[in-house]
Amino acid sequence: MATVETGKTIEKQPKKIAPRSAVKKADSKINKLTTYDMIVKAISDNQQRKGVSRQAIIKFIQDFFKVKVDLKTRSTVNRVLRGCVKNGKLEIKGSRFKLPQKKTKSATTTKKDVVKQKKTGSKDMKKVRNKKITKTEKAPIKKASKASS
Repeated sequence: MATVETGKTIEKQPKKIAPRSAVKKADSKINKLTTYDMIVKAISDNQQRKGVSRQAIIKFIQDFFKVKVDLKTRSTVNRVLRGCVKNGKLEIKGSRFKLPQKKTKSATTTKKDVVKQKKTGSKDMKKVRNKKITKTEKAPIKKASKASS
């Protein structure tokens, strides 16, 4: 409560407070993001072919998410980056970080691919069967040795 002097009497007036729900709604989305989510957003928004450096990730987090960057924040980002590289969630080349490439459909085999492989495989096997095998191995000849008694 604030006090206001008017002449000789002191009147107490209630403080004007912003509604809590409005303040929470604005900050709740940013506060709920984990450091990993912020890093992934930074890497995906900076679409560089070679990847994104650690300094660029920290600068993006500072500018986009309005996070105060101090020693604690930097060490947290570094720890999360190391853990993500170790778990395979991020790839590292030199000092740049990239998101791992998603597997495409061509990498996985489908039923059609398997049928095609079987058809081509059978033709190759027929060619091999038709060729005559000319290489023969000779068994080593054992010479009988006379046993002395």
